[in-house]
Amino acid sequence: IPVECRIGKTSFTTSLWPKSGEYYLPLKDAVRTAEKIRLGSVVTVEVNLRPPR
Repeated sequence: IPVECRIGKTSFTTSLWPKSGEYYLPLKDAVRTAEKIRLGSVVTVEVNLRPPR
């Protein structure tokens, strides 16, 4: 599912991936670095669906 997201001041596009009844949101290394996200960090994510290409 294509989405546009924002964490803190960092905006990016990615896709939600379904798995076992849940959805996973992959985070690019650039996003994790910019927002100082580490394993175990709790973050707030703004997610907007975008039309498929």
